[in-house]
Amino acid sequence: MIGYQASHNGELKSQLQNRVQQHNHIVNQLHIVTNAWRRSGAYRSRSKEFKKLIYAVKNIAQHDKNIRDVRNLGSKQVISFYKRHDNLGFSTKMKYFYELRRLFDELGKSPPPKPRNMKLSQKNQ
Repeated sequence: MIGYQASHNGELKSQLQNRVQQHNHIVNQLHIVTNAWRRSGAYRSRSKEFKKLIYAVKNIAQHDKNIRDVRNLGSKQVISFYKRHDNLGFSTKMKYFYELRRLFDELGKSPPPKPRNMKLSQKNQ
């Protein structure tokens, strides 16, 4: 029984290390793709915007196991990100949208979908 726990713990540890390496790989890709954009403009605001982008992409990669590369991001993953963060205000969701749109633009993709203001649509019903 003890040997099983040790091997099971070793497997969990290696899986965790793989996920950490994958997240670091995605962050490195973000640095490469957005290098020119990050270098222009006000440093503090770019830094805040880039942190939002890193959080969004890491969160998407954490919940969707098929995302191993920044270029694998699509509309489906962005919509699921908005749904998971339904508790955020609409303006905050729009800030995430602007950062994801900038990333999609850098990658040469069509822009991601805009978040819906669910609170307003629920009031109209």
